[in-house]
Amino acid sequence: LDGTSDAVLAVRDGLSGPKIQELREVAAGRNVQIVDGKDYASLPFLQRRLRAHLAATDTVARGIRELDERKDIVHFHQIRAQLDPGDMRDLRETIAAVSVSGVSEDEKRRLAGEFAAGKIGSAEFNRRMGGPSEPSFKTLKIKNLPKHYYVPVVMAEHGKADFIKHVVKEASEVRFLGRLERWLERNAPAWDAWMFSKIDEALDAVHVPYYDTQRNEYGRFLPDFVFWMCRGDDYRIVFVDPKGTEHASAYRKIDGYRHLFEDGDRPKAFPYRASQVQVGLLMFNAASSVPDAYRRFWTDDPGRIFEDDRPPSEEGTVG
Repeated sequence: LDGTSDAVLAVRDGLSGPKIQELREVAAGRNVQIVDGKDYASLPFLQRRLRAHLAATDTVARGIRELDERKDIVHFHQIRAQLDPGDMRDLRETIAAVSVSGVSEDEKRRLAGEFAAGKIGSAEFNRRMGGPSEPSFKTLKIKNLPKHYYVPVVMAEHGKADFIKHVVKEASEVRFLGRLERWLERNAPAWDAWMFSKIDEALDAVHVPYYDTQRNEYGRFLPDFVFWMCRGDDYRIVFVDPKGTEHASAYRKIDGYRHLFEDGDRPKAFPYRASQVQVGLLMFNAASSVPDAYRRFWTDDPGRIFEDDRPPSEEGTVG
């Protein structure tokens, strides 16, 4: 840029005075971090990349809003299968049976009381409690997960289900749900209420924006699951990504989360009506070679999802 005048940059590239000054500071190595990366043989191309970088608008988390059912999590409305009419009918009937098999907690307690009093036998008790919650269809498992955003959840065993789209297929996601179910059989989250959902990267809008230094532009980090939980007026949202990749792209995504939702190493609190909302992130996988600065984001313990990250002085029942 040393041999290019301000007038040329203004006319040729449409840059304002402040942008020209900023571009010269970048070219001089001021206010930037130089890292090992690509070599650019074309100076005009590099200038275009620098200008695109300077024109990028930073992302700021301004607040919390309610989930929009029309656009935020919609993939379960778009499940598509290619089957012959008979198999399609069987799949629809299986899904419908699981969809209505949920039994409220009050009804479970009433049925348990009738069973204990001898008013109904074990076969009747099991039938009225909802029947099987995990029937199979070909390579699919159809599960009734009452705390999930929608019921039922359709999962493909070992990722082998080319005939159906927008269901849980990744082996890492299936393993995570299994670990979560086993943990919940022995533990109760210490929250007044909680719920979670699968996120489909092709159709859902829930994501964490992050700056991708390789592409020089903002990207969309779509973790595989999102959890919501509340205790009194305290709310917590936790993104969980079971892939847990241990490479630079995962670190850039974590950096994007930290930029938006943390102050130092502590989660920010966002006011929403009378509530305070915090946002967390976990990469669900065993950490073997993660840098110390990122290690706290890796876990293979489902209990970490439900931990409260507030400082000790703020812990306790609120509301």
